[in-house]
Amino acid sequence: MKPGSGEWRAPILFYLVLGLIVVSGTTGVVRSAFLYIEGATPVLESLGDLSIHRTYLAARAEAYRNNQILVIVFTAPWSEPCRAFEQSMLENPELHTYLRKVVILRIMDTDPAYRDFSRRADFAALRQGLPFVAVLDSRGNIRLATHDWKSPALIIRALETR
Repeated sequence: MKPGSGEWRAPILFYLVLGLIVVSGTTGVVRSAFLYIEGATPVLESLGDLSIHRTYLAARAEAYRNNQILVIVFTAPWSEPCRAFEQSMLENPELHTYLRKVVILRIMDTDPAYRDFSRRADFAALRQGLPFVAVLDSRGNIRLATHDWKSPALIIRALETR
C-alpha cells in the first residue's frame, strides 16, 4: 500500500466495522455491518416518514422482538397500482397513523423473497398480481392477505385487532 494511494481505506473500514461489531455486541449492528460489507440490499428504506424494511429476516425479527404487527407490501416499481398504494400509505391519514406503529416490509417482484413467498400455499393469491398486502401478527400468523389495496378500512381492521 503506497502512502496517498487510498488503498488503506478498505482494510481500515473493515477493521472499523469489525470493531463496532465486537464492541457493541448487538445483532442489529452485526446485521447492518455485514450487509454493508457485502453490498447487499439496504436493511431500511424510507417512504415519507415511514421506515420500510427490505429484508424479511430483519423485519420479522423486529416484529417478534417488539411484539408488533408486520405489514408486508408486495410491489413492483413498474406498476401504477403499486405506486398508487404506496402513495395512499402516506396520504390516507388513518392508515398512515396505523402504519407508523407497525413494522413494514417491502418486497419487490424482483426480490428472491417474492419468489419464495409466491410458492407458499398460504400466499397463493400473490400469484394473481400486484400490489398484494399481508398483515401478520408478531408470531407470523396471517391476519390478512389481500389484493384489495383500495380499501384502507380492510387493512386498518387487520392492524387494529391485537
